[in-house]
Amino acid sequence: MTKKWIITIVFAGFIGVNTSCSNSNESSKNTSQPSSYHIMSAVFIGTPSQVTIKSALEPVMSFYNVDVNEANLKTCADVLVALRKSSDIKVTEMEILNYMSKSKMEKVSFGEAAAYAFTFLTMEKQ
Repeated sequence: MTKKWIITIVFAGFIGVNTSCSNSNESSKNTSQPSSYHIMSAVFIGTPSQVTIKSALEPVMSFYNVDVNEANLKTCADVLVALRKSSDIKVTEMEILNYMSKSKMEKVSFGEAAAYAFTFLTMEKQ
């Protein structure tokens, strides 16, 4: 594994630690702000629908014991987008989520699982 991939995995692992520990209360959120799903739909490659993203992301978050709330949705989206942007070989956010959904890696955080999925998908595309 190259140094770049190791750095990617470590980076995502640190983000994953923050994601798995965040349980913030979203009762005070401003309703005029667009939802995390709306933002993801606009930012993710291929502009998947909010329903498509929700149906892919929430079960993965649940598997990795990440509460589904706006703060964690944003953090998970940030992980996925950062991974996609880190390589010239474009692995999309939805491809990462689909791989995570199928592989269900145990004893790792959401961020670590996303980094592993990204690495495996990138190697497949090379």
